[in-house]
Amino acid sequence: MIIGVIIHFNHVLTDVGPLCARLKARGHPVRFFANAGEAKHAYHSPYRYPEHMRAVPYDTLDWYHSNAELGDMLRRSDVKAVFVEEVIPCCLEPVHFQNRSYSIFNIVHSVDNFHPKGIAGGVLDVSFVGYEKYGEYLGWDKKDYVALGLPKYDILSSLDPVAIRKKYALPEKYILLLTPNSDL
Repeated sequence: MIIGVIIHFNHVLTDVGPLCARLKARGHPVRFFANAGEAKHAYHSPYRYPEHMRAVPYDTLDWYHSNAELGDMLRRSDVKAVFVEEVIPCCLEPVHFQNRSYSIFNIVHSVDNFHPKGIAGGVLDVSFVGYEKYGEYLGWDKKDYVALGLPKYDILSSLDPVAIRKKYALPEKYILLLTPNSDL
């Protein structure tokens, strides 16, 4: 099954990276749909900084310039499931993502999200959250979300502290601080 992943902003890559690696390891081709339009900040633009996508495994890449174009591309594509972060851009112009043959799965990484708007607009099938209490706290219907943990932190388990100390010439007494929600 071909899986679509929407890369509307570059920072989405930190959340979809582990997911794409697992999908590919299980034999699923990954097709990126990346935003070629303007981003709020230049450094968020996948089109302006496509080298950021090289850190994440995928098979094919399609650029879109508008939500209407993305909706058409997805409808014509052979993807059966699409992953998106914070339901962006689907919830911004829902008319382009309704009446579809694929499912839309939302990766929620913060309280600032568009899950209710995606559900109300009919452009979201299920959201994946870090913790069960998260959806309860926000008053979401349990059928609309699944608690899976925080996949982007799987990367932490793959880091080799000895190799990192060697690469950056760090003594063992230093502490490394990882800031995963930063736009570095």
